Amino acid sequence: MISSQRLKNTFNNYFKQAEARLSEILLVKEEMGLEYAMSQVFSPKQKDLFLKKLRNEKLNKTEKEYYSRTVKKKLTALVNPELQRSAQRVLQL
Repeated sequence: MISSQRLKNTFNNYFKQAEARLSEILLVKEEMGLEYAMSQVFSPKQKDLFLKKLRNEKLNKTEKEYYSRTVKKKLTALVNPELQRSAQRVLQL
């Protein structure tokens, strides 16, 4: 016969493991969603520069110039509230 305490411990351990796996899956899904969204807007090199800047890594002179000429302009447009509202309206049509 299984003790009630052992049954509780087994259930709690199973629940914690399932919760951890679910958290991992949700994290991967979120990362994949971000990766997909970035690939829709940025070229691979632009995406690399965006991630470098996000991680606060040092950019060389050429990367800084390219970042300011292209990536920064796209990012500025993406965070523009009017553009976001307009895009949402278009998507709702």
